[in-house]
Amino acid sequence: MNKKNNIALAPKATFHKEIAGINQNVMLFEFSFDQLNTNIDNTFIEPDVLNPRRLNEFSSISNIDLDNQIIRNGQIVEAIGRFITDKEGNIVYNENGFPIIGILDGLLRFDSCTRNRKNYSILVGYYDDNQAQEIINTVIDSQTVLSNLELGFHISNLEQKHNRKLENKELIDILPYKKSRQAISSAKKIYSIYSKYPTVINIFPVISMVGKETINKLDKIVDFAEKSLEMDKLKGFAESDAFNYKLENAILSAHDLIEFDAQKNKSLTTALEEFIGYENPKKKKTVTNKIMINNHVTMAIEDNDKNKRSLKTTLFEADLLDDERVYVERFIKVLTDKENDDTFDLNNHCESFFRRLEM
Repeated sequence: MNKKNNIALAPKATFHKEIAGINQNVMLFEFSFDQLNTNIDNTFIEPDVLNPRRLNEFSSISNIDLDNQIIRNGQIVEAIGRFITDKEGNIVYNENGFPIIGILDGLLRFDSCTRNRKNYSILVGYYDDNQAQEIINTVIDSQTVLSNLELGFHISNLEQKHNRKLENKELIDILPYKKSRQAISSAKKIYSIYSKYPTVINIFPVISMVGKETINKLDKIVDFAEKSLEMDKLKGFAESDAFNYKLENAILSAHDLIEFDAQKNKSLTTALEEFIGYENPKKKKTVTNKIMINNHVTMAIEDNDKNKRSLKTTLFEADLLDDERVYVERFIKVLTDKENDDTFDLNNHCESFFRRLEM
């Protein structure tokens, strides 16, 4: 096949453009739906290895707004990609003579255009890994777009670039957008599970709606399964028809998918819990002894399970007048004053306090 004469190779335009501070020659390609459709059997355009974005067969559920926009107006902003090259730096082509392109930005647009039979436009250049990562860093709006898992992939890419594990505090400074330590911790946690047991994560149809609570619960389930040697059993269940949402007997129905919200993730984690016999550790019951001091003050003594200085916690509930409240505040200040010397008599202060309240 003479690739130079293949019309599929002809870009619509070639020009210089600065992208993420990188000014170089780029080519604008526009692929028709028919060309995109051949990509299913003979791939030529795909997520770049550095792109943290993840798609599945239910991506349309979380991308309905983008779908509506593309159906009405087509793709408005071009995607950004890079040519996949061999060791000599030459572009790699597929069997149909299409240049193989890694999508750096615009994977959701690619998915939407493919599903809705629309043309797909992409600016393609020659970018090494460092340049490609910088483009990804610049175009990602992680506050609203990246899921926890996708942020985990992004963090993993950054750690590979730095050749070491990065602390959460470091990542706050390195990431080009603001993320809390909690968000970074959740991202690391779900990525760790995915890297070991991807099918367990794949049970969630809308990965963008897998939040902190679900991740923490899933982490405890996996930890329990590992320690009880039930992980193979759990993986087998995750790969079963129970999570094949195209089947009638699946845990989530077609209606559940249409009306999907984050609360439906609870039914999925509950199914995992029940299958391997995991039970959430029940909160330790608090033993409370209530004592009526007088008509105005009740004292409750509870077991203290927070590993503090005392095994007991004392709670006072009091119906106080304004002047009594002031006296109580002063009394508490005296009790908590670290500068009290050895002559401080707690009993005298307590007796004085209660006599004052009984007046």
